[in-house]
Amino acid sequence: MKDIKKILKRYLSGEADTRERQSTDAWYDSFETRDPVHLSQQQESEIQDAIWRKLQPQLTVRGRVFNLSVFQKIAAGIIVVIGAALCFALFNKPLDNKIADAGYTEFATGFGEKKQLTLSDSTIVILNSASHLRVYNDFNKVRHVQLTDGEAYFDVHHNPQLPFTIETGGLLTRVLGTAFNIKAYKKLNLIMVAVLRGKVQVSEKLRSLGILTPKQKLVYNKTSKKGKIVALDDETTAWQAGKLAFKDASFDEMALTLANNYNVKVVYNNPNILKKHFTASIPAALPAFKAAQVLASIHHLEIKQRRDTIIFQK
Repeated sequence: MKDIKKILKRYLSGEADTRERQSTDAWYDSFETRDPVHLSQQQESEIQDAIWRKLQPQLTVRGRVFNLSVFQKIAAGIIVVIGAALCFALFNKPLDNKIADAGYTEFATGFGEKKQLTLSDSTIVILNSASHLRVYNDFNKVRHVQLTDGEAYFDVHHNPQLPFTIETGGLLTRVLGTAFNIKAYKKLNLIMVAVLRGKVQVSEKLRSLGILTPKQKLVYNKTSKKGKIVALDDETTAWQAGKLAFKDASFDEMALTLANNYNVKVVYNNPNILKKHFTASIPAALPAFKAAQVLASIHHLEIKQRRDTIIFQK
């Protein structure tokens, strides 16, 4: 298996010799006549996503033109040849461990905590509360990280030979040297990528969602899988200045922000409250109950607190 992986890696990078290329091509072609392994749609999707996550940074960084049909054959080939063994391994461990050699270091922040990191390439990352960032062991070769949950500000060190990529919530953000903010909490339906300096390309697998320039923000809906580019507002990065800032925020977004900052649970007693949107800027140092009072007053709501739960009510 290790020899096959080495040959595939050389094949994809263009370093395979004539014999290896011919053998690999013949191997790919042979899958067209083999019986397929019967996997569920979810299993097949997860396998292909894992393969693509491993391959895409290498293909992008090297600047080579990659034939999609070749990739499809690779994915199909891997599924056919090692389908049973791979399925057993994949579905008995987390997705991020599905690809061999996918070692990483994870950085995390707790409730109300922020953390600044300096990566080995001099890129600066600031994590907002309740965030998780994975930096892979081969970072110096591919400059690829994964924001698995939360929000982070990136000030990427410029390196035209080696683009910087961030994977989050099914999106891939690619940059050379720039400053931008990504908000991608798992509990929210929206992912936001905002550019302060430089240029950023955002894509969903093979589909480009747009190229962002300074003062632009991409808002991506995870349900509809559609994104739109809007003007950047001051509230987007206010968290770095110690503020809880909301711009037409949904109840869910507001509640999650309070939960992440104060380690409280925020609920409501009337479903109509879910229709409310909130615009405000509050010092993060303000006590949880006081912050909730300010937000509730926008819509003339009342709040009660029971231990670590804050209730918005009409």
